[in-house]
Amino acid sequence: PKTAHIIVGTKELADLMTRRGFPAVTLVEPRLDRLPPPSATDTAAFAARHDLDSDLARVVVASRLASFKMDGLRLAIDAVEMVEATLPVQLVIVGEGSGEGELRARAERVNARLDRRAVVFTGVVRNVAAAYAAADLVLGMGTAVLGGMAQGKPAVVIGEKGFSALLTDETATALSEVGFFGEGSPDDPATRLAGHIAEALHDPRRTAELAACSLDVVRRRPTKDQTEAKVELVYREAIGATHGPAERGLHAGRSLGRFVAMRARGRLARRVTRARGPHGQGDVA
Repeated sequence: PKTAHIIVGTKELADLMTRRGFPAVTLVEPRLDRLPPPSATDTAAFAARHDLDSDLARVVVASRLASFKMDGLRLAIDAVEMVEATLPVQLVIVGEGSGEGELRARAERVNARLDRRAVVFTGVVRNVAAAYAAADLVLGMGTAVLGGMAQGKPAVVIGEKGFSALLTDETATALSEVGFFGEGSPDDPATRLAGHIAEALHDPRRTAELAACSLDVVRRRPTKDQTEAKVELVYREAIGATHGPAERGLHAGRSLGRFVAMRARGRLARRVTRARGPHGQGDVA
């Protein structure tokens, strides 16, 4: 109902809810736990445990290997091969998930063509901060990429359908407003991502500039205490708010109507699916 106080995690969603007529919308960005940097010993141990190449720049992505995250992970593997001639790197993929087999097969083909361990899988690690600390560049989306940025690393945000964007002073605000995510890309997304990797790592001065941008973005994120205080305030205001019976009844009726319509559409869709059969050609061959 429109009388509800809505809490959202990105400015984009906050603007959307306001346009839809919700009078009380509060933006509470996901908090970032500012963990102390791992020790040099922990970072070196991570690199040694996974036999990472100390002569190559390391690109680290920590992610669940499944669902909508797969697009960006496929793209990252392809981009590693594209930068080989000018900037050989080692892509380190941290995590596990139902798409791991597909990604490993893709990586094995790239490794075979390049005749080296260009893509390395570590599985789940207990201290992901050490993985980020071992990186020269981090890839990812949402709070995962923020974790790498918190270790002072340049970052490339990846998303769905080929999206990638280098985090810079010029792109930081727009990326923050959509939760460090994106969708869609030009015609050659792998080339675009390869270009971001090359820009971030080719010139040490540029690398340092981008690392400073990452830290600046992280410093401006809400702390744990700030986030909790904001949520508590929203709940206190909601508890204290009063709406007349007529207003509550009007909005409740509208919400019930939308719910009934949604259920009806769902039942109709299931009936159509059963009628068509599993291959859309009916139950009878």
